[in-house]
Amino acid sequence: MDLKFFSKVKEILNEKNMEDIKHSNPYECYIEPVCFDSLREAIINEDISDRYQCLIKGLDSESIRVVSRLINRVRQYQETQRPYFILSKEEYDLYNQIEYWQKNEVVKFEGKYHCYDKYTIQWNSFYENVFYHKHHVGELKNWDKTKDVIDVGAYTGESSLVLSEFLQGGKIYAFEAVKKLYDMADYTLRVNNVNNVNLINMALGNKVKEEKIYSCGMKSFINEISEQKNYKTIDNVEIIKCTTLDRFVEENNISVGLIKCDIEGAEQLFLEGAINTIKEQKPAIIISIYHNADDFFGIKPLIESFGCGYKFKIRKGDIKNLGHEIDLIAEVY
Repeated sequence: MDLKFFSKVKEILNEKNMEDIKHSNPYECYIEPVCFDSLREAIINEDISDRYQCLIKGLDSESIRVVSRLINRVRQYQETQRPYFILSKEEYDLYNQIEYWQKNEVVKFEGKYHCYDKYTIQWNSFYENVFYHKHHVGELKNWDKTKDVIDVGAYTGESSLVLSEFLQGGKIYAFEAVKKLYDMADYTLRVNNVNNVNLINMALGNKVKEEKIYSCGMKSFINEISEQKNYKTIDNVEIIKCTTLDRFVEENNISVGLIKCDIEGAEQLFLEGAINTIKEQKPAIIISIYHNADDFFGIKPLIESFGCGYKFKIRKGDIKNLGHEIDLIAEVY
């Protein structure tokens, strides 16, 4: 027996590219290993056992799976630096459905616009969470569609475009603080003939004030958040007006049926300025929790502290990204 030969074979096998080995499991797929620093570092370096138990308390099985998969896959990637993950059968089927949808149903006219179904937008931002899952509004059991919707962080208008179709007499108040994004949202709504959205160039937070907002490409962050993230490619700074939802609702006599909120880590500041509206009207809430560890583990307990009897679900809206588009769904029923 040639021991040198077998030793060489073993060496070759050990060095074999993991890209080739991945095909041994048919449900193993590439997932972009993106996760905001604060959340990733908490999962890897901190004892999150108590926060985990607090987060999953009262959640349904699918919500617990979303949380557990994120934690385990972040740890797996930290150990292997290999962005391939074994999916469940349901995840794998969704992965392929999204792949088909993005490649076959979105029509691109470069330099002009992009189309999907009846929608037309000026750029290719047919996001899975918005256009495929429709912000998971199908999960809501008691959303009063005759009431108004508050879209906090309207971005380029896609969320309001999709949500506007569900209303039965109400109106959407869509808040976007960054002027460039506000103008893009205005275009989206106009070109799609949406007439039940009131687009507002303002931020919603915990105080009535003016403050700086920093833009980095298509992303934007308020002063405190942007300094924490230490972005080095800030390409624009502008002064924005900020009010609270409580004040806006009181001044305009609004009856709120749904709040959708995605504002890049400033969600808890928004909630601080919306406490009275939430306590008095108990709207359904769909709010992002993936921008930092405090949001991921802390937004659910914060809403619970309002004492309104909300029930919760957690859903993920981007199968191809590890730690993005994770929403907390809160509803009283």
